[in-house]
Amino acid sequence: MPDVPANPIDRPGYVLEFAEDFRGEIIDETRWVPFYCPHWSSRAATRARTGRSEGRLVLEVVDGQSPWSREWDGELRASVLQTGLFSGPVGSPEGQLRFRDDLVVREAQE
Repeated sequence: MPDVPANPIDRPGYVLEFAEDFRGEIIDETRWVPFYCPHWSSRAATRARTGRSEGRLVLEVVDGQSPWSREWDGELRASVLQTGLFSGPVGSPEGQLRFRDDLVVREAQE
């Protein structure tokens, strides 16, 4: 890989809120949500699998990883970081990324 930042920090017209280089072993969950749509499934089933390579964070889908939600999305596996999420209460149809009309919240999110 070339030694050029993928996303340069200095950009005209922008004010930097924070910079994240993911060099530590733990993802800062005050900034990042390491789950894929946990409201339609659960945090336990949707936690991101991560690794490090050449000083960069790598999102991984690994052998033997269970689907994030068989009920709603079959055998699809995911590993995602988000900057936010929302849902209604358990049993409601309210939540982000509503990709089916029959979705129901399984685990409410703050």
